[in-house]
Amino acid sequence: PFFPARNAEWLLTSSVLCWELGRLVHASTPKRLLWMFMSASMVGCWAMATFVLSRSRWLWWFLGVMFYAGLLLGMWRGVRRMAMRRGKQVFALVARLTGGAALVWGMWAALWTVCEGGGYLAVELVVFLYACLDVASKGGAAVCIHNHVVAAGRALAQGEIELLQRSGGGQGMDDDNEMNFGGIGVLGDDLGDLEDSL
Repeated sequence: PFFPARNAEWLLTSSVLCWELGRLVHASTPKRLLWMFMSASMVGCWAMATFVLSRSRWLWWFLGVMFYAGLLLGMWRGVRRMAMRRGKQVFALVARLTGGAALVWGMWAALWTVCEGGGYLAVELVVFLYACLDVASKGGAAVCIHNHVVAAGRALAQGEIELLQRSGGGQGMDDDNEMNFGGIGVLGDDLGDLEDSL
């Protein structure tokens, strides 16, 4: 079965993931756009493989696998290498997100060969398996990001307490009694609005 909404959702979320990973590690805009293009092409090819009923569907599936391999060899290796320069917390988050995305996309390709490609499973089971894959992928990414934000908030709070202790509670404060932080934050920007609010 062909699910237009599901393929459109994967097209959007996969592209956004590639863009945000590039922003997190400070990749250049051309690199981010290239990764987004490869991700969108991968999803589009696998969507065509589901939509087309002739034998050419296997050609679309193979093209999708090629874009998938390109993402693994090109993007993920480059992203992790850049993340190592951003600190342990950023590298840990990037490693989880890239590893999870690679696993989920690989499972999608494998499921297609059994479900749509071979037609070995009933439609109801196909729908159930794809639903489980969708929930696991989006839920896993949400948990990783949430845990990272919580850890960043605790680190900032601990740093503020230590700074107050060293300064005796009086120095390091501005006129509005708010802490001033500078430098590169653990979320990829100069601390970012989220970290400032924490």
